[in-house]
Amino acid sequence: MATINKITKDNYTPSTKGETPFPVYSTEYNKAVDQINADATLLASTVALTTALNTTTGGTTNLSATNKVLVSLTSANLLGMYATPITVLAAPGAGKTIRIKSCVGIFDSTVTTYANGGVIYLSYNNTTPITNNVAASFLTAGDKVFSLNALTAASGVSLLVDTAVTITNDTAAFITGTGVARLLIEYEVVTTGL
Repeated sequence: MATINKITKDNYTPSTKGETPFPVYSTEYNKAVDQINADATLLASTVALTTALNTTTGGTTNLSATNKVLVSLTSANLLGMYATPITVLAAPGAGKTIRIKSCVGIFDSTVTTYANGGVIYLSYNNTTPITNNVAASFLTAGDKVFSLNALTAASGVSLLVDTAVTITNDTAAFITGTGVARLLIEYEVVTTGL
């Protein structure tokens, strides 16, 4: 960012005929310019500090900013996710893992409700649950909103590297329903440096 310089007796060309030099800058103007310069310096140091806080010194491990995504689930997705889990967040790439911060499930009911099925949850490729369960009744009559909280087991939860996040359900496939759902997911990507 360029520094704004104030006019002083050392950097203006004085008049040769004795009139007031032009332009004339007041004390208030010079104070304002000084404040702008100080603010620009503070902003630059704040950006540098924020960047430094998001990086692990001496390593390649770091944490992304929080990402937010809205994922739509069709009736076909809900009916088929038992046999074929639906990818809601793609694998982040080698040396990276996804950490779910929060997920809100929203169900838009229709006249034809879902039957059968079992608890619903987010997982890593249908192998490692990473949220609490939502009861199968979530997909029955009436619009609903439910929080799928990230698991915080006493012994911790393994975050799998370069693995997609999916939604699935246990027990059996849902049948008959025609409603749709949405997931509002907040997550971070951890670059592991492994």
